[in-house]
Amino acid sequence: MGSVKGNRRGTGPASRFSQLINAELRAEVARQRLSLRMLEDMTGISKARLSTTINQDASPLNTNEVDLICEALRLSPSDIFLKAYTAHEKEMGL
Repeated sequence: MGSVKGNRRGTGPASRFSQLINAELRAEVARQRLSLRMLEDMTGISKARLSTTINQDASPLNTNEVDLICEALRLSPSDIFLKAYTAHEKEMGL
């Protein structure tokens, strides 16, 4: 089955872990004082897609998108995932 770039229908809502990844990315975007329009220009990911994923948690990011965003923000994807994982463990009482 072929896929269309940017077509995220059928993926369902973001899991709690995906929401925590989004929260880490959202916080870094705010720290760097970037707008979604600026992030769109830096990554090639549409402003609408960024809003749907990072701000609204309505859909999970795919690994390519996380990589593009982290590259634009000069972050390591592993750092974002580790922070999200640590927050998830804390929520679960682990």
